[in-house]
Amino acid sequence: MGGKAIQISVSDRQRAVLERWVRSRADTPYRLVERARMVLLAAEGMSNAEQGRVLGVDRQRPRRWRQRWLLAQPSLANAEDKG
Repeated sequence: MGGKAIQISVSDRQRAVLERWVRSRADTPYRLVERARMVLLAAEGMSNAEQGRVLGVDRQRPRRWRQRWLLAQPSLANAEDKG
């Protein structure tokens, strides 16, 4: 079922923002923290099934956010270039 998970990358700047959201859980909406964790774990190479077990969600949720991150990469890179 499925196949190999899509590989994603996270720039140093993106990682810093995502990690800040995860660390400041009290001030960051739960869903945003969850999504940031999924992207960080995916960038580290963790499978969707493993993420599902670690985060207590079905593996489809990490798969969706992995795909969304990949699709957003051009816009994110452009935003980073502009500062």
